[in-house]
Amino acid sequence: MNAKPMWMDAVAVYSAPTVEARVETPKAPAGSLGPQMLMVASGACLAASVTAVVMLFLAWRPLHELREIDGRLATLDGIEKRLGDHVTGQLDRVDTGLRIRIDRMDDHIGGLSQTLGALRSSVDDSVGILQDTSARMDESLSAAIVTMAEVGQPDPTHTASIAAPAASDAAPEPDTAPRFERRELPNGSVAYRKVR
Repeated sequence: MNAKPMWMDAVAVYSAPTVEARVETPKAPAGSLGPQMLMVASGACLAASVTAVVMLFLAWRPLHELREIDGRLATLDGIEKRLGDHVTGQLDRVDTGLRIRIDRMDDHIGGLSQTLGALRSSVDDSVGILQDTSARMDESLSAAIVTMAEVGQPDPTHTASIAAPAASDAAPEPDTAPRFERRELPNGSVAYRKVR
């Protein structure tokens, strides 16, 4: 048994007739492209706007970086000028220092040249004095040899009287002329040595 609640019978009695609902979509006229074309056009617009936003975002960042680099380059121009001035100043200081040192060296070389000139003239004077003394000694020696040859043997009493001066004589005058010893070297040149 199939028992139905009573209220169901009442609903069945009072239920309204069913109406078929039909929604009719308007048909596009024969010359229009229709809704598919509208969807394609709206999709294309959406894709174009997304692409434009992405391109603006991607292009804005490099442009911003380019502006920053341009600003840095503008400050580098000032740094380059200051660095150039600094390097030029350093080079001027080094150049001045080198010139001063070169001038000092020139002065020292000039002083050395003067000293060498004075030494050369002193050596020339000394050589002249030595040659003059050698000539006088050669003459004295030649004269003594000639005198000894003419006279023969010297008298021993005369030699003794010369060797021992009398006590009554005053002190002999010191000999101011320097004495030199003449030597002949193996190569045939003559050298003089000062005797003390």
